[in-house]
Amino acid sequence: MRTGKLYVLELDDGFYVGSTFKDVDERINDNFTRKDGTLVSPLEARTMPEDGQWKYGSSSIKRIRRSFVARRPDMLGVYADLSLQMRQQLEEAERELAEYLERQGWKVYGGGPR
Repeated sequence: MRTGKLYVLELDDGFYVGSTFKDVDERINDNFTRKDGTLVSPLEARTMPEDGQWKYGSSSIKRIRRSFVARRPDMLGVYADLSLQMRQQLEEAERELAEYLERQGWKVYGGGPR
């Protein structure tokens, strides 16, 4: 049975909270993958155009490509070892983590509707 995980990415101006049923590193790499399968470095992706040739093109993914600094598993806190099978539970945990980080004074992107 597949399990979902949360992840936190540091951006130039805050943090992005996300969730995935993929391996977390694979999901993060997807943000920097072109439709032809080419994996672009985060540094190179900052300067590349949003030309419709990226694997993913949502506004939050564009923000990640523009301002990615690092993966931050240390920001997961009690959610670090969380493994959930149901999408609804995973999305709820994602929102809770985003709200927790916001209460700590951080600027947070992603994390679902709040």
